[in-house]
Amino acid sequence: MEGADETEPRRRRFRRRNIFYGALLLFVVLLGYAWFQRTQIADNFIRDELSRRDVRAQYTVRTIGLKTQRIENVLLGDPARPDLTARWVEIDVVPDGFGAKVIRVRAAGVRLYGTLTRRGLSFGEVDKFRDPASTAPFSLPEIETSLADARIRLATPYGNVGIRLDGQGALKNGFRGQAAAITDGLRAGSCAGEPARFYGTIAIDKGRPHLAGSLRNGALACSGFQLAAINQQLDVTLSDNLKSWTGSTRFAAQAARAAGYRLGAVEGVVDFFGNARRNDLKLEATAARLTGPDVALRCAAFAGDVQLRQTDGGLRAVVTGDPALQGLQLSASLVDPLDAAARGLGATPLKTVMERIAAAGRQALRSSDVSATLEAVIGGGVDEHVTLTDVRAQAASGARARLVDALRIARTKDGWSPRLSGTIRLAGGGLPDATLDLRPVGGGFAGRLSLADYTAGSSRFALPDLRFAPVRGGTSLSGRAVMTGPLFGGYVSGLRLPVQGTYLTGGGLTLWNSCQQIAFDAFRLSSLTLAPDAVRVCPTAGSLLRVGASGARA
Repeated sequence: MEGADETEPRRRRFRRRNIFYGALLLFVVLLGYAWFQRTQIADNFIRDELSRRDVRAQYTVRTIGLKTQRIENVLLGDPARPDLTARWVEIDVVPDGFGAKVIRVRAAGVRLYGTLTRRGLSFGEVDKFRDPASTAPFSLPEIETSLADARIRLATPYGNVGIRLDGQGALKNGFRGQAAAITDGLRAGSCAGEPARFYGTIAIDKGRPHLAGSLRNGALACSGFQLAAINQQLDVTLSDNLKSWTGSTRFAAQAARAAGYRLGAVEGVVDFFGNARRNDLKLEATAARLTGPDVALRCAAFAGDVQLRQTDGGLRAVVTGDPALQGLQLSASLVDPLDAAARGLGATPLKTVMERIAAAGRQALRSSDVSATLEAVIGGGVDEHVTLTDVRAQAASGARARLVDALRIARTKDGWSPRLSGTIRLAGGGLPDATLDLRPVGGGFAGRLSLADYTAGSSRFALPDLRFAPVRGGTSLSGRAVMTGPLFGGYVSGLRLPVQGTYLTGGGLTLWNSCQQIAFDAFRLSSLTLAPDAVRVCPTAGSLLRVGASGARA
């Protein structure tokens, strides 16, 4: 009995040991089965996950390891127009609780296709991997990434953009690599650009990609304005949701053209920030050697701000700043009407006066510096205009001109129409001191002109007050002039002459179509001297005096 009692515990221990070893063997067998079937298991898991997210996909599971998984021939989306393809992708994972966490992704031959709209950036089927209940904007994942020949094609409202990336590092913070981009010609509003290319570096810190490198734009055309190929040194940082940007660029263009005018080299600096709907730019630019019909320019400069907005009426640009022109040369033919007027005035004090004004005008037109303050609104279809204020011109001859108020050029259904309201002052350089007050009336201008006492040889002339206004067939004139000088072979002093008549639209002048009072301080003709006197003259018909290209006729 004692032997039987000792044998029973041994049997129980043996049975327990057999159960343990059997369970262990079964676990090993199952583990081995799972290991040898891991590809199928992983494939089923991936398919279930893709099905749960309703993602259309094709791929080949090549390797499933404890740490590294490799899939090849990846395609997401419509096979005819996929959203993503890749030759191969390797994923490194580590245990994370009861699941696994992706810590590193390596890929080659990635092709990603996206669309940029007002609602943001979308990559089609790829977007489905985000939490559908999340309202958070797009952001880069926190994983290590190694990319070789990865390419992205973006369709935007302005045109298509192709991007190539090579690099490695933490995609959220620490990625470093090389970037290249090309456009097929971008369009915005009335502006169209030829293809552009970018080559440079990319760095991602705190989820914000930073690009720096060389950007070469093709020619740019905007509503009659053309800019030759532009070379830029670009430095731009994108937001972590890729919806906005900020940066700067230095640019240089070979030439620019507009409406028959040509600029030489154009260069400058632009600081900018914005998004797909609005962009704000701070611009400093210089241009050299402007040439065009009846004008030449040594140098031009602009410093100011540009606001670009997408509106229901299209792209709208608001430009404010300070343009400046140096060495402005205008055609001497601009003073030809003064020469013609002088020839028609015959032996009068005005002939000598007009000849001197014409000579001083030619000197002033040879070289002048001009500055102004600009405010322009272009595009958008509403209230398009250009306004210039505080316009100043300083000629090398010493002549000075200033527009005290504003020159406004507004766009109407018939085109661009100038509207000048304010005061123009002229002085120096052999020109008379003059003040011109203008105000728009109907399709023309009304105002007042005054010229201070002006000497030319033995002649003197002053126009204390001349008022004018548009009328049918020309411009009405009303005022008085005071002059001293040669007159019809004699010499008159202090001649006070009323100015009443019409400057005709086609050229020419008609004076005194009603009775006028003419007075003088003295008049000498040969041995005849007349004391101060006044004479009332009246036309028998029409005007008393007509002045035209053929001369003066009473």
